Amino acid sequence: TVEGGMYGPALEKELKVKGYTMRYFPQSFEYSTVGGWAATRGAGHFATGPTHVDDLVVALRIVTPVGTTETRRLPGSGAGPAEHRIYLGSEGTLGVITRVTVRIRKIPTQRASAT
Repeated sequence: TVEGGMYGPALEKELKVKGYTMRYFPQSFEYSTVGGWAATRGAGHFATGPTHVDDLVVALRIVTPVGTTETRRLPGSGAGPAEHRIYLGSEGTLGVITRVTVRIRKIPTQRASAT
């Protein structure tokens, strides 16, 4: 879980210290925030693996004019959409995203390339 205003490079730096990465790299990576990625339902054109942030967001905290809302991480269900997906891509119209819980992965130990 990170603050919505955290910039991409700062997030990756913090994760790298612990041996993890988000592996999500939109073209605006250096100048954009995790909350911004969620608010715009961003796509990571330089990502390896999931290329859309909605595949990586697990939960959100949103501040609205009437109060704060927090979505929860729930197991997959066929009973309808996860609550946090309502806010993904809302571009601030439903509130300001102030905290984001994302999926992370261990940093890969090997690298492959085509010759």
